[in-house]
Amino acid sequence: GGAGGSTLLNSTDPFYKEFRDLPYHVAISRLTAAAREARSQYGELQGADLAGLKTFVKGLPSVFLLERLSDVATPVAAQVRQQLFHDRLGVELGLVEGGDVESAAAFMEELIHRGTPLVDVLRLVVLANEVGHGLPKRALDSLRHEMCCAYGHAHALSLGALERAGFLRQAPPGRSPFIAVRKALRLVVPEQEGANPDAPPTDVSHLYKGYAPLSIRLVETALRPGPGGGWGGQTAEALSILPGPAFDIIQATDPGTGAPVERPAKQYNNNSNTPTASSTGGAGGTTAAGGEDVQQQQQGGGDVVLVVFLGGVTFSEISALRWLSGRPECPYRFVVLTTKVITGRTLLAPFLDPAALRAERAIGLQ
Repeated sequence: GGAGGSTLLNSTDPFYKEFRDLPYHVAISRLTAAAREARSQYGELQGADLAGLKTFVKGLPSVFLLERLSDVATPVAAQVRQQLFHDRLGVELGLVEGGDVESAAAFMEELIHRGTPLVDVLRLVVLANEVGHGLPKRALDSLRHEMCCAYGHAHALSLGALERAGFLRQAPPGRSPFIAVRKALRLVVPEQEGANPDAPPTDVSHLYKGYAPLSIRLVETALRPGPGGGWGGQTAEALSILPGPAFDIIQATDPGTGAPVERPAKQYNNNSNTPTASSTGGAGGTTAAGGEDVQQQQQGGGDVVLVVFLGGVTFSEISALRWLSGRPECPYRFVVLTTKVITGRTLLAPFLDPAALRAERAIGLQ
Protein backbone atom coordinates (compact mmCIF):
# COMPACT_ATOMS: atom_id res chain seq x y z
CA GLY A 1 0.00 0.00 0.00
CA GLY A 2 0.92 3.65 -0.28
CA ALA A 3 0.67 6.49 2.17
CA GLY A 4 -3.01 5.71 2.70
CA GLY A 5 -2.32 2.51 4.63
CA SER A 6 -1.56 -1.13 4.15
CA THR A 7 -3.52 -4.07 2.77
CA LEU A 8 -3.71 -7.40 4.55
CA LEU A 9 -3.35 -10.31 2.13
CA ASN A 10 -3.79 -13.94 3.12
CA SER A 11 -5.06 -17.23 1.74
CA THR A 12 -8.68 -16.41 2.61
CA ASP A 13 -8.72 -13.99 -0.35
CA PRO A 14 -9.60 -16.17 -3.36
CA PHE A 15 -7.82 -13.93 -5.88
CA TYR A 16 -4.68 -13.59 -3.78
CA LYS A 17 -4.68 -17.34 -3.16
CA GLU A 18 -4.64 -17.84 -6.92
CA PHE A 19 -2.10 -15.12 -7.79
CA ARG A 20 0.45 -15.45 -4.98
CA ASP A 21 2.25 -18.48 -6.45
CA LEU A 22 2.24 -17.40 -10.08
CA PRO A 23 5.28 -16.04 -11.93
CA TYR A 24 5.06 -12.26 -12.08
CA HIS A 25 4.32 -12.10 -15.83
CA VAL A 26 1.49 -14.64 -15.55
CA ALA A 27 0.02 -12.98 -12.46
CA ILE A 28 0.00 -9.53 -14.09
CA SER A 29 -1.66 -10.92 -17.22
CA ARG A 30 -4.41 -12.72 -15.29
CA LEU A 31 -5.02 -9.79 -12.97
CA THR A 32 -5.37 -7.46 -15.95
CA ALA A 33 -7.92 -9.80 -17.51
CA ALA A 34 -9.87 -10.08 -14.23
CA ALA A 35 -9.90 -6.29 -13.78
CA ARG A 36 -11.16 -5.89 -17.35
CA GLU A 37 -13.97 -8.31 -16.60
CA ALA A 38 -14.93 -6.37 -13.45
CA ARG A 39 -15.11 -3.12 -15.42
CA SER A 40 -17.24 -4.86 -18.01
CA GLN A 41 -19.65 -5.97 -15.30
CA TYR A 42 -19.96 -2.39 -14.08
CA GLY A 43 -20.68 -1.25 -17.65
CA GLU A 44 -23.42 -3.81 -18.09
CA LEU A 45 -25.32 -2.32 -15.15
CA GLN A 46 -26.72 0.39 -17.39
CA GLY A 47 -29.94 -0.98 -18.75
CA ALA A 48 -29.87 -4.17 -16.69
CA ASP A 49 -33.22 -5.56 -15.54
CA LEU A 50 -34.08 -6.51 -11.96
CA ALA A 51 -32.77 -10.06 -12.37
CA GLY A 52 -29.51 -8.72 -13.73
CA LEU A 53 -29.16 -6.34 -10.79
CA LYS A 54 -29.72 -9.17 -8.31
CA THR A 55 -27.03 -11.24 -10.04
CA PHE A 56 -24.62 -8.29 -9.91
CA VAL A 57 -25.28 -7.64 -6.21
CA LYS A 58 -24.51 -11.30 -5.41
CA GLY A 59 -21.15 -10.88 -7.08
CA LEU A 60 -20.29 -7.58 -5.36
CA PRO A 61 -17.95 -9.13 -2.72
CA SER A 62 -15.78 -10.60 -5.47
CA VAL A 63 -15.80 -7.32 -7.41
CA PHE A 64 -14.79 -5.29 -4.35
CA LEU A 65 -12.06 -7.82 -3.53
CA LEU A 66 -10.76 -7.66 -7.08
CA GLU A 67 -10.69 -3.86 -6.96
CA ARG A 68 -8.67 -3.95 -3.73
CA LEU A 69 -6.21 -6.45 -5.14
CA SER A 70 -5.93 -4.40 -8.34
CA ASP A 71 -4.94 -1.36 -6.27
CA VAL A 72 -2.20 -3.43 -4.65
CA ALA A 73 -0.96 -4.87 -7.94
CA THR A 74 -1.01 -1.67 -10.02
CA PRO A 75 2.32 -0.30 -8.67
CA VAL A 76 3.89 -3.73 -9.13
CA ALA A 77 2.63 -3.93 -12.71
CA ALA A 78 4.05 -0.47 -13.45
CA GLN A 79 7.43 -1.57 -12.13
CA VAL A 80 7.39 -4.78 -14.17
CA ARG A 81 6.69 -2.88 -17.39
CA GLN A 82 9.84 -0.79 -17.06
CA GLN A 83 12.71 -1.77 -19.33
CA LEU A 84 15.19 -1.48 -16.47
CA PHE A 85 13.36 -4.26 -14.63
CA HIS A 86 13.81 -6.63 -17.55
CA ASP A 87 17.41 -5.55 -18.06
CA ARG A 88 18.16 -6.35 -14.44
CA LEU A 89 16.37 -9.69 -14.65
CA GLY A 90 18.43 -10.57 -17.72
CA VAL A 91 21.65 -9.78 -15.86
CA GLU A 92 20.57 -11.92 -12.88
CA LEU A 93 19.73 -14.89 -15.10
CA GLY A 94 22.98 -14.40 -17.00
CA LEU A 95 24.97 -14.60 -13.77
CA VAL A 96 23.42 -17.86 -12.58
CA GLU A 97 23.83 -19.31 -16.08
CA GLY A 98 27.54 -18.58 -15.98
CA GLY A 99 27.62 -15.29 -17.89
CA ASP A 100 30.42 -12.74 -17.99
CA VAL A 101 30.88 -11.03 -14.62
CA GLU A 102 32.60 -8.04 -16.22
CA SER A 103 29.48 -7.27 -18.27
CA ALA A 104 27.33 -7.63 -15.17
CA ALA A 105 29.67 -5.27 -13.29
CA ALA A 106 29.21 -2.68 -16.04
CA PHE A 107 25.43 -2.89 -15.53
CA MET A 108 25.91 -2.47 -11.76
CA GLU A 109 27.91 0.70 -12.39
CA GLU A 110 25.08 1.93 -14.62
CA LEU A 111 22.65 1.40 -11.73
CA ILE A 112 24.96 3.39 -9.46
CA HIS A 113 25.06 6.28 -11.93
CA ARG A 114 21.24 6.19 -12.16
CA GLY A 115 21.02 6.78 -8.40
CA THR A 116 19.58 3.33 -7.66
CA PRO A 117 19.37 2.71 -3.89
CA LEU A 118 22.57 1.11 -2.64
CA VAL A 119 20.84 -1.95 -1.23
CA ASP A 120 19.47 -2.79 -4.70
CA VAL A 121 22.92 -2.44 -6.23
CA LEU A 122 24.39 -4.65 -3.52
CA ARG A 123 21.85 -7.38 -4.24
CA LEU A 124 23.38 -7.77 -7.70
CA VAL A 125 26.92 -7.45 -6.38
CA VAL A 126 26.37 -10.19 -3.79
CA LEU A 127 24.71 -12.46 -6.37
CA ALA A 128 27.72 -12.10 -8.68
CA ASN A 129 30.02 -12.72 -5.71
CA GLU A 130 28.24 -15.92 -4.69
CA VAL A 131 27.92 -17.56 -8.11
CA GLY A 132 31.44 -16.50 -9.14
CA HIS A 133 33.13 -17.44 -5.83
CA GLY A 134 34.14 -13.81 -5.62
CA LEU A 135 34.58 -10.95 -8.07
CA PRO A 136 37.51 -10.29 -10.42
CA LYS A 137 39.92 -7.82 -8.81
CA ARG A 138 39.36 -5.13 -11.43
CA ALA A 139 35.57 -5.32 -11.14
CA LEU A 140 35.71 -5.42 -7.33
CA ASP A 141 37.98 -2.37 -7.07
CA SER A 142 35.92 -0.42 -9.61
CA LEU A 143 32.60 -1.18 -7.90
CA ARG A 144 33.98 -0.33 -4.48
CA HIS A 145 35.27 3.00 -5.81
CA GLU A 146 32.02 3.87 -7.61
CA MET A 147 29.82 3.00 -4.62
CA CYS A 148 31.89 5.07 -2.19
CA CYS A 149 31.91 8.05 -4.57
CA ALA A 150 28.17 7.88 -5.30
CA TYR A 151 26.76 6.99 -1.89
CA GLY A 152 29.41 8.42 0.43
CA HIS A 153 32.70 7.14 1.81
CA ALA A 154 30.95 6.30 5.08
CA HIS A 155 29.73 3.20 3.23
CA ALA A 156 33.27 1.83 3.34
CA LEU A 157 32.11 0.48 6.71
CA SER A 158 29.20 -1.30 5.00
CA LEU A 159 31.47 -2.81 2.37
CA GLY A 160 33.89 -3.92 5.07
CA ALA A 161 31.07 -5.67 6.91
CA LEU A 162 30.06 -7.48 3.71
CA GLU A 163 33.68 -8.56 3.18
CA ARG A 164 33.92 -9.97 6.69
CA ALA A 165 30.69 -11.92 6.10
CA GLY A 166 32.07 -13.35 2.84
CA PHE A 167 29.53 -11.54 0.66
CA LEU A 168 32.22 -9.46 -1.01
CA ARG A 169 35.65 -10.86 -1.87
CA GLN A 170 38.20 -11.20 -4.62
CA ALA A 171 37.81 -14.35 -6.70
CA PRO A 172 40.71 -16.83 -6.46
CA PRO A 173 42.17 -18.44 -9.59
CA GLY A 174 40.21 -21.33 -11.09
CA ARG A 175 36.59 -22.15 -11.78
CA SER A 176 33.76 -21.27 -9.47
CA PRO A 177 32.37 -24.21 -7.43
CA PHE A 178 28.88 -22.98 -8.35
CA ILE A 179 29.39 -24.37 -11.87
CA ALA A 180 29.50 -27.95 -10.53
CA VAL A 181 26.57 -27.31 -8.16
CA ARG A 182 24.50 -25.82 -10.98
CA LYS A 183 25.10 -28.86 -13.17
CA ALA A 184 24.60 -31.48 -10.45
CA LEU A 185 21.29 -30.05 -9.23
CA ARG A 186 19.98 -28.76 -12.59
CA LEU A 187 19.58 -25.26 -11.22
CA VAL A 188 19.17 -23.78 -14.70
CA VAL A 189 16.47 -25.23 -16.96
CA PRO A 190 16.40 -23.55 -20.39
CA GLU A 191 13.05 -22.93 -22.03
CA GLN A 192 12.19 -25.41 -24.77
CA GLU A 193 11.82 -23.89 -28.22
CA GLY A 194 8.34 -24.28 -29.61
CA ALA A 195 6.90 -25.20 -26.20
CA ASN A 196 3.25 -24.28 -25.63
CA PRO A 197 3.24 -21.21 -23.34
CA ASP A 198 -0.23 -22.15 -22.06
CA ALA A 199 0.80 -25.70 -21.09
CA PRO A 200 0.98 -26.37 -17.33
CA PRO A 201 4.54 -26.10 -15.95
CA THR A 202 6.42 -29.32 -15.22
CA ASP A 203 9.38 -27.94 -13.28
CA VAL A 204 9.70 -25.55 -10.35
CA SER A 205 12.09 -23.40 -12.38
CA HIS A 206 9.11 -21.79 -14.13
CA LEU A 207 8.58 -19.63 -11.03
CA TYR A 208 12.00 -18.04 -11.57
CA LYS A 209 12.01 -17.82 -15.38
CA GLY A 210 14.33 -20.80 -15.76
CA TYR A 211 16.16 -20.96 -12.40
CA ALA A 212 15.38 -23.61 -9.78
CA PRO A 213 16.22 -22.50 -6.22
CA LEU A 214 19.03 -24.58 -4.73
CA SER A 215 17.12 -25.16 -1.49
CA ILE A 216 14.08 -26.51 -3.34
CA ARG A 217 16.21 -28.80 -5.51
CA LEU A 218 17.68 -30.31 -2.33
CA VAL A 219 14.18 -30.98 -0.99
CA GLU A 220 13.17 -32.54 -4.31
CA THR A 221 16.13 -34.91 -4.48
CA ALA A 222 15.86 -35.85 -0.81
CA LEU A 223 12.27 -37.02 -1.28
CA ARG A 224 12.63 -38.60 -4.72
CA PRO A 225 12.11 -42.39 -4.44
CA GLY A 226 14.24 -45.09 -6.05
CA PRO A 227 17.63 -44.85 -7.78
CA GLY A 228 18.71 -41.27 -8.23
CA GLY A 229 16.76 -40.20 -5.16
CA GLY A 230 18.17 -39.20 -1.80
CA TRP A 231 21.36 -37.31 -1.25
CA GLY A 232 23.66 -39.65 -3.15
CA GLY A 233 25.28 -39.49 -6.56
CA GLN A 234 25.59 -36.01 -8.04
CA THR A 235 23.68 -34.49 -5.13
CA ALA A 236 26.34 -35.78 -2.71
CA GLU A 237 28.97 -34.15 -4.91
CA ALA A 238 27.10 -30.83 -4.80
CA LEU A 239 26.67 -31.05 -1.02
CA SER A 240 30.40 -31.62 -0.58
CA ILE A 241 31.00 -28.28 -2.35
CA LEU A 242 28.39 -26.26 -0.46
CA PRO A 243 29.43 -24.75 2.89
CA GLY A 244 28.48 -26.54 6.10
CA PRO A 245 28.09 -30.21 7.02
CA ALA A 246 25.65 -32.55 5.27
CA PHE A 247 24.03 -35.67 6.70
CA ASP A 248 21.30 -38.08 5.67
CA ILE A 249 19.63 -39.90 8.55
CA ILE A 250 16.31 -41.47 9.52
CA GLN A 251 14.77 -40.66 12.88
CA ALA A 252 13.00 -43.67 14.39
CA THR A 253 12.39 -45.42 17.73
CA ASP A 254 14.12 -48.44 19.14
CA PRO A 255 11.70 -51.43 19.02
CA GLY A 256 12.83 -52.67 22.41
CA THR A 257 13.11 -49.54 24.52
CA GLY A 258 11.06 -47.04 22.53
CA ALA A 259 13.91 -44.55 22.79
CA PRO A 260 14.53 -42.25 19.79
CA VAL A 261 17.36 -43.43 17.54
CA GLU A 262 18.99 -42.22 14.34
CA ARG A 263 20.34 -44.42 11.56
CA PRO A 264 21.87 -43.66 8.17
CA ALA A 265 19.38 -43.41 5.33
CA LYS A 266 19.63 -45.49 2.18
CA GLN A 267 22.68 -44.40 0.20
CA TYR A 268 23.48 -44.88 -3.46
CA ASN A 269 26.80 -45.62 -5.07
CA ASN A 270 27.97 -42.49 -6.86
CA ASN A 271 28.66 -44.37 -10.09
CA SER A 272 25.96 -47.01 -10.34
CA ASN A 273 23.14 -45.61 -8.18
CA THR A 274 23.05 -49.04 -6.51
CA PRO A 275 21.68 -49.05 -2.94
CA THR A 276 24.41 -49.77 -0.38
CA ALA A 277 22.10 -50.20 2.60
CA SER A 278 18.50 -51.29 2.90
CA SER A 279 16.24 -48.85 4.63
CA THR A 280 13.42 -46.55 3.70
CA GLY A 281 13.13 -42.82 3.71
CA GLY A 282 15.92 -40.36 3.32
CA ALA A 283 16.98 -36.85 4.03
CA GLY A 284 14.07 -34.73 5.01
CA GLY A 285 12.08 -37.84 5.91
CA THR A 286 8.48 -37.49 6.97
CA THR A 287 8.14 -35.62 10.22
CA ALA A 288 5.04 -34.10 11.77
CA ALA A 289 5.83 -30.79 13.43
CA GLY A 290 4.51 -27.32 13.99
CA GLY A 291 5.11 -24.43 11.63
CA GLU A 292 3.45 -22.85 8.62
CA ASP A 293 1.59 -25.37 6.46
CA VAL A 294 2.27 -24.26 2.91
CA GLN A 295 -0.37 -26.58 1.49
CA GLN A 296 -3.32 -25.65 3.64
CA GLN A 297 -5.76 -26.42 0.87
CA GLN A 298 -4.96 -30.15 1.12
CA GLN A 299 -6.74 -31.46 4.15
CA GLY A 300 -5.65 -34.90 5.31
CA GLY A 301 -3.76 -37.50 3.33
CA GLY A 302 -0.07 -37.57 2.56
CA ASP A 303 2.91 -37.48 4.86
CA VAL A 304 3.97 -34.19 6.41
CA VAL A 305 7.52 -33.02 5.69
CA LEU A 306 9.08 -30.37 7.90
CA VAL A 307 11.45 -28.11 5.94
CA VAL A 308 13.63 -25.96 8.21
CA PHE A 309 15.34 -22.80 6.94
CA LEU A 310 17.92 -21.39 9.35
CA GLY A 311 18.66 -17.75 8.65
CA GLY A 312 15.53 -17.10 6.63
CA VAL A 313 13.39 -18.13 3.67
CA THR A 314 11.84 -16.11 0.86
CA PHE A 315 8.18 -16.09 -0.11
CA SER A 316 9.24 -17.44 -3.50
CA GLU A 317 10.78 -20.52 -1.90
CA ILE A 318 7.58 -21.09 0.07
CA SER A 319 5.60 -20.75 -3.17
CA ALA A 320 7.91 -23.29 -4.79
CA LEU A 321 7.24 -25.79 -2.00
CA ARG A 322 3.52 -25.14 -2.32
CA TRP A 323 3.76 -25.83 -6.07
CA LEU A 324 5.67 -29.07 -5.43
CA SER A 325 3.07 -30.22 -2.94
CA GLY A 326 0.34 -29.68 -5.53
CA ARG A 327 2.00 -31.95 -8.09
CA PRO A 328 0.09 -35.24 -8.69
CA GLU A 329 3.25 -37.31 -8.14
CA CYS A 330 4.08 -35.63 -4.81
CA PRO A 331 2.53 -37.44 -1.82
CA TYR A 332 3.76 -34.91 0.72
CA ARG A 333 2.48 -31.84 2.51
CA PHE A 334 5.17 -29.36 3.48
CA VAL A 335 5.45 -27.39 6.69
CA VAL A 336 7.99 -24.57 6.75
CA LEU A 337 9.86 -23.69 9.94
CA THR A 338 12.15 -20.68 9.66
CA THR A 339 13.88 -18.05 11.74
CA LYS A 340 12.57 -15.28 9.47
CA VAL A 341 10.89 -14.56 6.14
CA ILE A 342 13.36 -12.44 4.20
CA THR A 343 13.90 -10.59 0.95
CA GLY A 344 17.08 -9.49 -0.77
CA ARG A 345 16.71 -6.06 0.82
CA THR A 346 16.10 -7.29 4.37
CA LEU A 347 19.05 -9.70 4.08
CA LEU A 348 21.49 -6.91 3.27
CA ALA A 349 19.99 -4.02 5.25
CA PRO A 350 21.82 -4.91 8.52
CA PHE A 351 25.16 -4.47 6.74
CA LEU A 352 24.46 -0.86 5.81
CA ASP A 353 25.93 1.67 8.25
CA PRO A 354 23.17 3.80 9.86
CA ALA A 355 25.27 6.97 9.67
CA ALA A 356 25.81 6.42 5.96
CA LEU A 357 22.09 5.88 5.43
CA ARG A 358 21.33 9.20 7.10
CA ALA A 359 23.81 10.88 4.78
CA GLU A 360 22.11 9.26 1.75
CA ARG A 361 18.73 10.64 2.78
CA ALA A 362 20.21 14.09 3.38
CA ILE A 363 21.55 14.33 -0.18
CA GLY A 364 18.41 12.83 -1.72
CA LEU A 365 19.66 9.38 -2.81
CA GLN A 366 16.85 7.69 -0.87
